[in-house]
Amino acid sequence: MKKLISSLLFMLLSVFSFAANNPGAPGTGGSPEEPPAPIDSNALILLGAAVILIVAYAMYKRINAKRLA
Repeated sequence: MKKLISSLLFMLLSVFSFAANNPGAPGTGGSPEEPPAPIDSNALILLGAAVILIVAYAMYKRINAKRLA
């Protein structure tokens, strides 16, 4: 379970490199004259999901620590 949650968090956070859809955004190889892309709604959804998974993982560890004590 622990490896599953950590791999899901890694996948969610690695998706942020593909979240920019404007070719002028920094790091995407576009022309430097174009302004950086604003944050996409998909990136906000992924960020929210990552936060929820991190909180769930912290609660899971806390419950297991109480159970083992």
